[in-house]
Amino acid sequence: SLIFNILLVLATLVLGGLSFPCLFISRNIAFKVSHLWTMTVLFLFKSIIGVKIEIIGKEYVPTNAALIASKHQSALETIFFNILFNSPVYILKKELLWIPIIGSFFKKLGMIAISRKGTTSLRKLTRRASETLSQGKSLVIFPEGTRSEPGKTGRYRPGIDIIYSDLQIPVTPVALNTGLIWPKNSFRKYPGTVTFHVLPPILPGMDQKTFLPYLKETIESASQDLLDIQKPYLTRKPSDG
Repeated sequence: SLIFNILLVLATLVLGGLSFPCLFISRNIAFKVSHLWTMTVLFLFKSIIGVKIEIIGKEYVPTNAALIASKHQSALETIFFNILFNSPVYILKKELLWIPIIGSFFKKLGMIAISRKGTTSLRKLTRRASETLSQGKSLVIFPEGTRSEPGKTGRYRPGIDIIYSDLQIPVTPVALNTGLIWPKNSFRKYPGTVTFHVLPPILPGMDQKTFLPYLKETIESASQDLLDIQKPYLTRKPSDG
């Protein structure tokens, strides 16, 4: 984990420094830099930590702009989704925009920042979501709003239900088990298989009050199934890398 973390920081600093002019040139170039960084990090995960990535439900991966609702257990999904989905834009905490250089990249990539205190208008959020999707980009939302430990469920926050209802578009749920490999607030990373389960889309037309509980049950039950399959990894040792 130490070697991986050192190389991760170096890769971020080098690519961030070399691509800093992109902030003043082109959003498309910024997306290409983000893609290169993603491929670099995934290579480090595979070669140093010993992580394999498995995708279940490839037939449900949207080929065009789509609304994605995902379980959130680690930073790994925010990295991998950059190549799994079409030019993804994330709804993220406003505080992340304050990080030097990285925050500027988030802005350039069109990320949608919201306040943790709930001061962001849900209607404004819907408008930004509509603009993002109309530009051919996918929108990724983590309904819990923060990372949760494997086997635990956070409160699913309002927002995606409003977008689903107002825009009348399908929502693609994603279950995962990334917290077993990269635990929340942990320096250590573990070898093993990371599984992303892309579930059948929830089609438009469901009542807004019914939608959020249904989405929660869909994502959480599938995520728990992945944890049950991967139980042997819960007793493994961290990578020496």
